[in-house]
Amino acid sequence: MLASEISFLPARPTQQRIAGNGGWPEGDASYAGQNPAPGAVINYYQKTRHIFGRLQLEILDPSGKVIDTLPASKRKGINRVVWTMQVPAPRVPTAAQPANAGTQGPRVLPGIYTVRLTKAGKVYETQLPLGLDRRATMSTADRQAQFEAAMRAHALFGRMTDLADKLAGLKALAESRAAAPKLGAATKTLAEKFSGKADALRKEIVATKEGGAITGEERLREHLDDVYGALLSYEGRPGDYQIARVEVLERELKELAVRTQSLVDTDLPPLNKALTHDALEPITARAAQVSGAQLAALEALRQARDPDAAVVATAERD
Repeated sequence: MLASEISFLPARPTQQRIAGNGGWPEGDASYAGQNPAPGAVINYYQKTRHIFGRLQLEILDPSGKVIDTLPASKRKGINRVVWTMQVPAPRVPTAAQPANAGTQGPRVLPGIYTVRLTKAGKVYETQLPLGLDRRATMSTADRQAQFEAAMRAHALFGRMTDLADKLAGLKALAESRAAAPKLGAATKTLAEKFSGKADALRKEIVATKEGGAITGEERLREHLDDVYGALLSYEGRPGDYQIARVEVLERELKELAVRTQSLVDTDLPPLNKALTHDALEPITARAAQVSGAQLAALEALRQARDPDAAVVATAERD
């Protein structure tokens, strides 16, 4: 092993320990101890420090699909990297407040995973067995049902984000056209009405009042975040009511998507005709999607830089 450029060190199969919160004993029963690693530990040995080029560490699921990429340690000797055993977090629509449960992805299913390390064009692999916690009372089938339900909500977050971004982009583009100099009064009225309709639809998807939980405002995103968090909190078979709740939210989002398409098909053509008449660029659905995604990225960056700003503010955004 010491003569090899890179070698994976053998390890015991990883238990997906039951996540939980608890207190601590006091008195004669008081103790202190180190908790086990929160994820799957990957150990490997490097003969020399990696200096040039990329050192890539990937996780492949039992079917051979890459599901995660980890930052690889480059030091000489024994290196240790911890994998959370979670899929990436869903894409969540930006709103007045950051999402709670939507900031993390579901934990992967038990099985035999593969760790692939690529260095200087050479590939090294080892298997990573994941199993249920020995204390778990749920079966593998229960765990499968939980994962499928969580991933269904995970996918719904993505579709919700696409629609919210599109509506935000339509609103922003219409507002920019309405603010153009020497715009005809009739065209300005059309742009302002279109912007208002797009914004009203978006406000059915996400909460827009600043101030945190004290506002009591909840929309589709917040309702989905609640049920998604419940699905993640217990890895046994989900309740029928939880699955039914996700189905209801899917139908509500689908209805909003139909209404959005109706807005684009009915209200956008006359607005674009008026914009063209006033020598302004028409609005396209593609441009709206790009604009909305850019606005969402900027808002996410703002919240990341100043997470307490939204808590302090009480005025309604937009």
